[in-house]
Amino acid sequence: GRRSQDRMHSTVILKMTEQEHFSRLQRVAQATKGPLRVEVREVFCEHVERIKDAEVYCIGVALASPGLRALKDAWVADTPEPQRKIHVPYDSEGHISLAYIFGEFQDEARKFVADHGPG
Repeated sequence: GRRSQDRMHSTVILKMTEQEHFSRLQRVAQATKGPLRVEVREVFCEHVERIKDAEVYCIGVALASPGLRALKDAWVADTPEPQRKIHVPYDSEGHISLAYIFGEFQDEARKFVADHGPG
């Protein structure tokens, strides 16, 4: 399915559920030199590993943002290693998922990406 425009986002830090998370985020954000610049690095189509009950692919855009990565790295710097992936699960600078595609339509999805990607 296709995400509505108001649901498109790039998650920065997940599961900020504790009272001290907000003040910690403020400290980290103030220490990060801004404003943050975000650019589209590439359009991609990848298999979604976390979905186990169906073969699903994601069409998305990978982001290029060293500043956003620095913010994430600053957040996890004070987090014990086993808990880092809870808050920052990806090693990339970020992405936006545009659509999820059933595996039977993978060829069409890859053609869409090839036709609409930078190049």
